[in-house]
Parts: sequence; structure tokens; C-alpha cells
Amino acid sequence: MAEAAGAPPILLARLRSVSPSSAELLRLCPLRAILAGSRGTEPFVLGNPKAWLGTAYHRVMEGIASAAQRGDPASGARMLWDDAVRELWQDAQSHPLNHRFGPPETWPGYHLALAGAMLHCQEISPGQHLDAPGREGWHPDQILREQYLTAMAGKLVGRPDRVARREVTDYKSGGIYEDRSATEVKASYIRQLRLYAYLVRQNYGYWPEKGVLVPMLGAKVEIELAPSACESEAAEAVSLLGAANAMLPSAGDAARLANPSPKSCGYCPYKIICPVFWQAAQPEWSGPLRQACLEGRLTAPPSTVHGGAAASVEIDVDRGAAPEGHEVIAPLSSRIHPCLAGDWHEGERVRFTGLALRPDGRPGTCSLTVCARVRDLPELRVAPADADSLAVSPDGA
Repeated sequence: MAEAAGAPPILLARLRSVSPSSAELLRLCPLRAILAGSRGTEPFVLGNPKAWLGTAYHRVMEGIASAAQRGDPASGARMLWDDAVRELWQDAQSHPLNHRFGPPETWPGYHLALAGAMLHCQEISPGQHLDAPGREGWHPDQILREQYLTAMAGKLVGRPDRVARREVTDYKSGGIYEDRSATEVKASYIRQLRLYAYLVRQNYGYWPEKGVLVPMLGAKVEIELAPSACESEAAEAVSLLGAANAMLPSAGDAARLANPSPKSCGYCPYKIICPVFWQAAQPEWSGPLRQACLEGRLTAPPSTVHGGAAASVEIDVDRGAAPEGHEVIAPLSSRIHPCLAGDWHEGERVRFTGLALRPDGRPGTCSLTVCARVRDLPELRVAPADADSLAVSPDGA
């Protein structure tokens, strides 16, 4: 893909650490994990209001204990929530893609997430100690929240939501089961708890006996944590990190780093800039992906519809998770997709991701649709060997 003016290449560099959440990305697709820690991807990644609500939820759980020390936990929780969603909303308004989403109260699941945060804040006791324990011992009431921990010479990092004397707790904003049967806890969540337990052992000298998964709504689940399993999990996470870093110098066009499939690409936010996805995607992927993603050439410049408030584009599709052939994509809001007012000419190669699947199988627009000219997208390049390594955020979400 040719580099475009105004779209500098994204450099893929070695990751200096792995967290419980990034370890899962490395399992799924090393390229996705590296892109998550790379600079320059933000303008091309559409945010997820559901994930933003999860961020607000975690900020409430992180700060509520301190707020409880100063007064009513409920009012403190609401203040933390309002501050968090206000900041997230402001960030969205300044983002080239995320400004499409309405006020926080309109985000799907907003009131449910708020109710979950307020419900869990009732579990916080104003008398709980919040100071970090030392290796010499731990007071029974001591609680840690969102403490940054490292192990294995800094290669393993994490920020557990809550650590007490006997347990480590991970708050989850989504479901904690593999399916709706509510019988099998997600294996990825168990792995994350084991990594948190290992970090606690390395930093504070003891093994938590159990891990606790707390969904936003619903009953919590306790998982027994065997030290040997936690040690194996930590070794595997660091091994995944080393394997990804070892592939970088010989990755060439980054294809060796990727693991394209409907499963690994399904929720990936980097599809529009990932060359490997567009090389691998097949029309039958649209079903598992629950969206159409297509690339092709414009057969005419965009035409205006709805009195100029939106546009319609005609494309000869030749690749992607959509059938080949002529497609008309409309309506495309001029406010959400201002790029359409630029130099989209006949013959230009363009990409669309996040297209809805209509009952007849044809692609249609929705709030998740992202489009761009191919020549406006950045190239992915492997960074020089002496480039600064990148850190993966230890969010553990």
C-alpha cells in the first residue's frame, strides 16, 4: 500500500512488556497486539461506547474507596462516574471518527453500566485501609486497588482491580461466561486472574488463594488459584511476548505477525489499515464477522442524497468480506463521513468496514461504518532494530 501525504507510516516495534489483557491479544493475533501499542493508529480506529462505559465503570471501582473515606459512597460513586463519562465524551468529540456518537446517556447500556457501578459501590466500607502492604505482612483489612505491579524483570505487568489478603478481584463490564448457559467461565478471564496472582506473589510475597470475577450485573464467581498454574501462565505470557518480538525483524510486510480469521478479526478495530486482513478476507467471512467489509474502485464520484445531508457511492467490489460485484453504499452522512467531500474520484480505490448486513445479504450503512480512500491510509512498517520499544497498556480489562 503506497504511503499517502498526511498519513505517515505506522512503525511496528518491539513490545517491552505484556499484561493480562495484551497476552490474550498475542494469543489471538500478534500483529493486533503490536498495533495496540503502536503510535499513529488512533485516527483510524473507531471507538466503542460499550468499552468507554467499561472504562468509566473501572474508574468508579478504582476511586470509590477513597471517596468513601470522605463521605457517602453513593454520592462519591456518582461524582466519579459523571467525571469519567464527561472526559470520555470530550475525547470522543475531538476524534475524527468518534464524534459520531451522541451524548453518554444515549450510549447502548449506559443506564445498565451506571446501575452496576452504583450497586458495587455499596460493597465498599469506609473503614478499609488503602495503603499498600509490605512484605513483612498484611493487615486483614488492607485493600489495594489498581496498583501497578511488575514481575519477570519488567516483562510482565498488570494492574489488578482489587487485591485483598486472600483474593484478587477482577471487575468485568461484560459477561464472564463462554456462552449464555452460564456454566463455563471464559478461559481468558481465568488466565488473567492467574497472571494477577503471580504479580501479587512477586510483589508482596504471598499467593492469593482465589480469584474473583465480578460482572457488572449478576453473581460473582470464585476461581481457585493453584500456584503452579499461575507460574505456568506467567511463563507462557512472557514466552508469547518473546515470540512476537523475535518475529519482528524478519516480518517484512507484517504478514508473519498476523493470524487472519473470522475469529481473530471479528472484533479487531484495525481492519481498515491491516493489509493482511484485506489479503485474507473472503465473502463468506461476513456472516461470522457480523458485518461486511469491502474494497474496490469507485465507478463514479459520490452523489448527494437527502438534500445534501448524505452521500451515495457506487463501487466495483473486488476484495473483502463481501461478495464481488457492483455495490451502492448509502446513505453516508456528510457529518460522520466528511472525507466524502474530498477528492473521491472515479477509479479511486476505497475501503469500507463495519457495514451492516441487510436481510437480503446486501451491505448497508450503520453507526459503525468507517470508510477511507486506500491511498489515505498508513502503511505498516517494521521499525528499525534500534527503535524505542513500546509498552502495552496494563489495563487488564
